[in-house]
Amino acid sequence: GLDSVSIGLLSSLRNALSIFAAPMGAIADKFNILHFVLMGTFICSVFFRMGLLLGKNDDNSPNVYILFLVTALWSLFYAPVQTLLDTSVIRFLPSDEKSSFGRFRLWGKLGNLITSS
Repeated sequence: GLDSVSIGLLSSLRNALSIFAAPMGAIADKFNILHFVLMGTFICSVFFRMGLLLGKNDDNSPNVYILFLVTALWSLFYAPVQTLLDTSVIRFLPSDEKSSFGRFRLWGKLGNLITSS
């Protein structure tokens, strides 16, 4: 298995790299390419997440360097997905229903909870 330092570094990597992913939302807004950026970041995050399966040495022990690289790439592409989804929902709502966005978030989180359990 991994030692506690490696686990801590891998766990904190997503939060640390989310700062660098923030401009993706601004780019999507500026060039009006929200859905393109959303689909691109989501597909890349799934692709890199599947790369975690490759993070083993020949003796089936975890390779920290591969796990670190794959987690970093996944983190960069996954971080903006939720914000881009929220922006997409707000744009989709008619102007008189934008104040009910909280209900959409609530049902989305409940659906996520049910399907990931």
